[in-house]
Amino acid sequence: MFRAALATFKAEHDLEAGLGRASRDLLEILRDDSPQPTRRLRESAGLEGRLNETAFARAMRPLWERMLVVGTGEMEEGGFPSLAVGATELIHEPLWLDADALRDEDTAVLEAVNKRAPSFARALRRVEKSLRARDATAAD
Repeated sequence: MFRAALATFKAEHDLEAGLGRASRDLLEILRDDSPQPTRRLRESAGLEGRLNETAFARAMRPLWERMLVVGTGEMEEGGFPSLAVGATELIHEPLWLDADALRDEDTAVLEAVNKRAPSFARALRRVEKSLRARDATAAD
């Protein structure tokens, strides 16, 4: 299912187009060193501390939505575990490369998942709508 959604997005959109500066910076940091705990990622991007929580979340959101980053488990960070985040193209390189080709069965897989998980279907449609709107704006 992940590969089918990623292949669909990659076939129809430039996933990095329209990313804000902070999102691009975070993605580059993760391309250099993946996975990283969120605390270290925040520090590397200069987005540490409570004052930058919103900026960090806003920068990470499009990376998650466009499947450019994935969670890879937990890492110890100052006495408590933190989510480890990595660039999808590095963490799941074979899957990332395989998703360059959209297959006939990808649509069927996504339709089956969407029927079983309506909330997933809504989220997928929301991201697709956002990508289409961004593409239309870029074309103008």
